Amino acid sequence: DHWVAQQYLPDVLQGRIFYQPSEQGFEASIQENVARNREAQLAAFFSQTASEQSGNLNYWEARTLGSSGELLNEFRDQLTEWSEISRNTLALVLNAGEGLLLGEFLRRISEENVYALVESSNEKKILGTLFKKTTSGIEAKIAVDSSGCPASFEIADLRFERIVGRNVLQNHADKSGFLETLKPWISADGFFVFGETVPALGQRLSDLIPEKLLEPDFRKKLKTAEKGIYLDEENVRSSWTPSTLCDELKGANWNIIRWQVKEYCIPTMIRTEQIEQWFPSHQNSPHSSYGQRLSAYFSPEQLNNLRETFRNEVAGTVVEWHSVSLFMQLNQK
Repeated sequence: DHWVAQQYLPDVLQGRIFYQPSEQGFEASIQENVARNREAQLAAFFSQTASEQSGNLNYWEARTLGSSGELLNEFRDQLTEWSEISRNTLALVLNAGEGLLLGEFLRRISEENVYALVESSNEKKILGTLFKKTTSGIEAKIAVDSSGCPASFEIADLRFERIVGRNVLQNHADKSGFLETLKPWISADGFFVFGETVPALGQRLSDLIPEKLLEPDFRKKLKTAEKGIYLDEENVRSSWTPSTLCDELKGANWNIIRWQVKEYCIPTMIRTEQIEQWFPSHQNSPHSSYGQRLSAYFSPEQLNNLRETFRNEVAGTVVEWHSVSLFMQLNQK
């Protein structure tokens, strides 16, 4: 009775998790922590799987999006704290398909339904099954809308006290413009809380190679190339930094209540398979364009030498993987 039915999960996860503590004795005391860790693991899996399967986001870039389970636990806790929710807060979770925030809000809000927008009917099905039974009996009202528009709920005069989400703004080229579309759905006293991983400030792969293993001139050129890759103006995910977004929001007359940039450092095992995805043998590989992007700066021989350096010196090691996240609390002026 302790193992959750997993038919709603992708095949690769069925049978691996999840232990579900009972509501009696010691197991009852650990129930919430088990649920939180499970949701973070699922969110990490869904984030990485979507990244690997998408033609719009490459694997090397996905690693900068902060999708480790440990990091997601911290991410959820900070967003929840800044949301300042109570038992009767009317809240909307955007980009809710990974389930990270929705589960926590359903545990904390017991007198209002919790609303969530997801990008696909499959995400809706998974979340509907995962959170079918809540301790409070409160339902998750889930709607599918890839544009993030609450009109999909088809409820007149719906006004939320909180609109919250992880990695919501980075999907939009015009971030302040997207926020404008949400203004009709926030109450006069309500506010927005977003947590955004900042790919432009994420881990540079060149920093994983010990200093002595690259010639100074080559490393300098590599760092210059990486700057162009990570700060790609044509990529909406990485074309911004906290400072540029702050200027954009102030220019659009948003009131920034709280603003915090945090750097995380997570021990990460670099596997040989990851190196191969950074430097694919086939140019049409859907997994990675890191090596392909570097080909504009280096010769095939130089790239092959760099790949071999990664394979011989980085693969199989545990590195400190750096990522930067931005947390914000906003309301209308």
